[in-house]
Amino acid sequence: MNPSEDWRPQASMAALRARALLYQRIRSFFEARGVLEVETPLASQAATLDPALDSLTTGVTGPGCPAGRILYL
Repeated sequence: MNPSEDWRPQASMAALRARALLYQRIRSFFEARGVLEVETPLASQAATLDPALDSLTTGVTGPGCPAGRILYL
């Protein structure tokens, strides 16, 4: 048997159900208050590959990049 065919999650079903219930309750809390859930972009070291899109850029300096670094959204 191929090892990838025998893959099993490390979490128990009880833990996965508890996590799903927690997310459901959090979402219900905010939905009841009219808050809209959205996906937010992440800052990346690479720009988009789509030539029709312009990436937003920002400069970052601090721990881990004292010389500064350009990040893209």
